[in-house]
Amino acid sequence: MHTNGADKGRWREQRRDPNQVTIHVDAALQQGRGSVAAIARGENSQILRMEVLTFKASSPEEAEGKAIELGINMARQQNWEDCVILSDNLEWVKAIQSNRAHCCNT
Repeated sequence: MHTNGADKGRWREQRRDPNQVTIHVDAALQQGRGSVAAIARGENSQILRMEVLTFKASSPEEAEGKAIELGINMARQQNWEDCVILSDNLEWVKAIQSNRAHCCNT
C-alpha cells in the first residue's frame, strides 16, 4: 500500500512495469452463497476486465480460493503473461507461495 499526504488512507497501486496487468480478487460469503470478483487493471489503473461469480460455498476459505481461481482463469483466457494477482487472504497467499517454492526447488 502506498499513500501520500494528499491521498492519506486511500489505496494506491504501485506498478513496476506499465505493461503489467494487476488483477484484484476478493470474496464474500453469506448464508451459504459465495460471491467472488476479479478486476483487472492496466496502465494508469484503467479497468481492462471485470468478472463476478456466485456459487454455493461452505466456508470463507473456499470462497477466497474461488476468487483466486477466477483471477487465474481471467489471466489465462486473456493471454496475459505479465500479471500479478492480488488477494487479501494471507492464508491462501502463504499456501500458494509455499507450494510454488516447493515445486520450483525440486
